[in-house]
Amino acid sequence: MSKPYHLGLVGFPIEHSLSPRLHGAALRACGIAGDYKLFSIVDLPEGEKPLSIIIKKIKNGDLDGVNVTIPHKRNITSFLDKLSSTALSVGAVNTIYKKNALLWGENTDVAGFMNDLRRVGVDQRENQMALILGAGGAARAATWGLLSNGWRVCLMARRVEQAQQVVEWIGKSSLAKFPPGNSQIFVLRHEIESLRQLVSTESIQLIVNATPLGMASQPKGAAWPEEIAFPMQAVVYDLVYKPGETELIRLARRAGLTAFNGVGMLVEQAALAFEIWTGMQAPREVMWQAVEHIQEK
Repeated sequence: MSKPYHLGLVGFPIEHSLSPRLHGAALRACGIAGDYKLFSIVDLPEGEKPLSIIIKKIKNGDLDGVNVTIPHKRNITSFLDKLSSTALSVGAVNTIYKKNALLWGENTDVAGFMNDLRRVGVDQRENQMALILGAGGAARAATWGLLSNGWRVCLMARRVEQAQQVVEWIGKSSLAKFPPGNSQIFVLRHEIESLRQLVSTESIQLIVNATPLGMASQPKGAAWPEEIAFPMQAVVYDLVYKPGETELIRLARRAGLTAFNGVGMLVEQAALAFEIWTGMQAPREVMWQAVEHIQEK
């Protein structure tokens, strides 16, 4: 019998998370004993001590690995020894594991996002325009994935300086293909007039909500103002996966657009993390079945 695996998720809030269901199903399907626990830890500086405890548990072997979500995808990097090339380029980590006595940070969100875009049939031609709402860790992953596949990206955030930091980080990375100032990426403040002008001047093929707005644990609302018409050629992809139909998805479908929630990315990034931790091929079909109750109606 294989050794038991002790895994978990670090973040706040995480009560809504489906990761225990996903990884529990994967462990059982592979005949692996183990568990996947939630570690609710608030943002720094208050969360620094409990975060340090989790890091120590991984170093000591009490935990075999953890996923990382809001608000720690960026600040967790300072607790780690090494970052993968993807995590380094993105500047955000969602998976931690130990290798050769060192703690590594990986970002499976990038591949998870791009893999799911292909699964749902989003056109992958180069020089298409994607509008990403938000500038946190998830937005960084989506931005890097799209840029690396030849897309043009507009980052739109209420805190425009945060979005600018994403561009600067990409430019500073030794692995970066798209330095600041390149026409592949630009930043706008997320406000009605900026959005109205963007929609009127750019042909947008993809709209990605990378903010928590619409999440079950957040106040109700949509990242897209109802008074502005959606670009009719766009596909809407909401990284929020619970509820299955967010307000943004409802508005987009009502306008006749194709829209998807983030459950596909959730499954794919989890499958990639599972493979890193266990060295086994993830049972993706089983993992999908574990969360089918929130798939689109």
